[in-house]
Amino acid sequence: MFLKKFLMEHIEVVIKTDDKKTFEMLSQYPIQMHKKNQTKIKIMVRKDSFDSISTNGYNEINHSFNVSPEIKIKQFCNGKADLIFRFTEFSKLCISRDFEKNCITCSYDGEIDDCRNFICAVVEIFVVNIIYTLDFLPLHGAVIAKDDLCIALCGTSGSGKSSTVLQLLPQDAKLLSNDLFYLDTKSGDVYSLDKTFGVRETSFAPVKKQCENIKKFAPSIYSTDQQYYDMQEYLKERFITKAKLNAIFMVKISDSIEPRISVGKNILKEFLKGCIFPSTCINKTINFLDCYRNIQSNCFLGQIELPNFKGLPIEYDKPLITWQEIYEFLNT
Repeated sequence: MFLKKFLMEHIEVVIKTDDKKTFEMLSQYPIQMHKKNQTKIKIMVRKDSFDSISTNGYNEINHSFNVSPEIKIKQFCNGKADLIFRFTEFSKLCISRDFEKNCITCSYDGEIDDCRNFICAVVEIFVVNIIYTLDFLPLHGAVIAKDDLCIALCGTSGSGKSSTVLQLLPQDAKLLSNDLFYLDTKSGDVYSLDKTFGVRETSFAPVKKQCENIKKFAPSIYSTDQQYYDMQEYLKERFITKAKLNAIFMVKISDSIEPRISVGKNILKEFLKGCIFPSTCINKTINFLDCYRNIQSNCFLGQIELPNFKGLPIEYDKPLITWQEIYEFLNT
């Protein structure tokens, strides 16, 4: 049995599982200074027969659990707890969630290989749902800082967020997250929720060089399309877990041959609609008007457009974006 505690700013995540690979995949959380009165979240993944599971006292509800909407399930709810099983694709999987005790148990009867990724996705959404209840906003994106400036880089998958991070990181910068973080919209403080960094193959020299340096360390998580590395181990004191957010940039690939930083249009709306994670919680828990006001009062909102790396000359070896350019833009 594998057991580990992750002590963070507002939550303590306890992971217990009998499967080593699942344990490695779930161990994405950064370890911070331990503080009192944290919200404790318990995660259990175990092999167990669940043929005799009883739904007495539970009411069957419409399918609202859509990590993968195409996967049909039976869901039974009882107050702040529910049972999820009878999946069309995972017939030997049962998930029990208790939002009052902040506990999730995933039981599998058979081989876990087929449903391991799905279990990890379920657990991740369970954790960020609890983050919502603490009045924080979980977000998908990267956060990087230098000196007194901290920026969030958000956008769709493949928009260039990680590549931008890898160009800014060597310029004496610090990383807070490359994938998942949460924001206190009232204070503008951001907190890391993921210490991993997925490395893909690239031919763009400034990014490739950083990838090669990261790959000198052993990967913490293996995936089919990329390997994930522990950036808290790699960066040491240059990995931070809390910062004051100054600016949010939506990153996108454009047809331009030159990178461009601009004010953009409808950036806040695009940010709130596309970067809140999971998006299924938006209507239930978030007051958009308050978010608009709070974020606009704390942060500058802009856009970074990048050329397609594949269209650049192979000898191109300079970063497309520098901290100096970001500073100059924010000061104009």
